[in-house]
Amino acid sequence: MFDPNSEIHKRMMASLPDHTEEPPKEKPKPTLQEFWRGSDVPTRFRRDAYSLSQFGQWNDKLNALKDKLRVEPGMICVLRGPRGTGKTQLAVELLKHAACELGLSTLFTSARDIQLITTSSFKDKEVTDMSVLQEFIKPKVLLIDEFDWQPLDKSHYFNSNLFYILDKRYAWCRSTILTSNATVEEFNSRVDPGILSRMTESGGRIDCDNWANQRIQRRIKN
Repeated sequence: MFDPNSEIHKRMMASLPDHTEEPPKEKPKPTLQEFWRGSDVPTRFRRDAYSLSQFGQWNDKLNALKDKLRVEPGMICVLRGPRGTGKTQLAVELLKHAACELGLSTLFTSARDIQLITTSSFKDKEVTDMSVLQEFIKPKVLLIDEFDWQPLDKSHYFNSNLFYILDKRYAWCRSTILTSNATVEEFNSRVDPGILSRMTESGGRIDCDNWANQRIQRRIKN
């Protein structure tokens, strides 16, 4: 019989998100300035979305995803389409909403960052793989930019870590937003079937192929 007091069980439980029965203490919601100070969102995306809000489709998707964040904790949603169509900016707007309006913890990262951080843990004997992965499991809302980026060696270690993060987040009802520049066919071939299956349950895929290229629009205006 498995011993709940064993060392391995204690380590396993310590690696999981807090699952105590006591309701979490409500923290004050941060102002936008406080959110920026404590967030990992790159400077380029810390602007108002005024240039995108004029597009009804962009607004409609943002409002629909805000509703899903509130009523479907644990959703996995991918914003997929060509570069420059405002996918990451829309995802950042969701992080702002989650933190400032819903009071949820958030984290901005990228698939490449995850690969670099988990690989570096090999060199640090004081840091375990589990403790590194746990940092991506803890936040109530996680944004992984350019999710289907692949290292040149197409590392199985990297892919298995991504699956582990998303699987645990799904199990513990923590929402995840992904962005991808791939075509539908490329995305489906690169992403684990288990993740695709979980996406169909909640969140789903939003295709942005017909959205205007915001980088070109800004260049024309300037």
